[in-house]
Amino acid sequence: KKHFPKVDDNAACGLSLYTAGWDDPTAAYYFKLHVALRNQDAVAIKPFTQMPKLTIYALNSMDKHTGNVWRGVKQDLRADFPKGAKVTWCGFSSTTLEMSVLEEEQFCGKSGARTIFMISTAPPRPEVANSTLPETN
Repeated sequence: KKHFPKVDDNAACGLSLYTAGWDDPTAAYYFKLHVALRNQDAVAIKPFTQMPKLTIYALNSMDKHTGNVWRGVKQDLRADFPKGAKVTWCGFSSTTLEMSVLEEEQFCGKSGARTIFMISTAPPRPEVANSTLPETN
């Protein structure tokens, strides 16, 4: 609850589970949820049906940020996202207000294949200060 002070205990617990890091990222709750959603597999999605509702409830309880945020991945996604292309970002993703945070090794690092997204928030999105990693705001 200390990382998510503006939400009730259930929502804070749900956000903590959703954002928790795992030694094997493919075992993470958010990874399994997003695989099921992308595959549009109703059977695979069933165990997760309450999490998106709880997440949206919790996110709507937080202060909002308007402006640009940054997201990075350790993959070359230029073929899927050409530079300058406008994309609608539908999903729950961690972001940061400072692009320099993405240079940390746990995110994109400073070398190797990686793609960095600048995301304009419209409508406003919950502030990244509501994170279990506050040093990465």
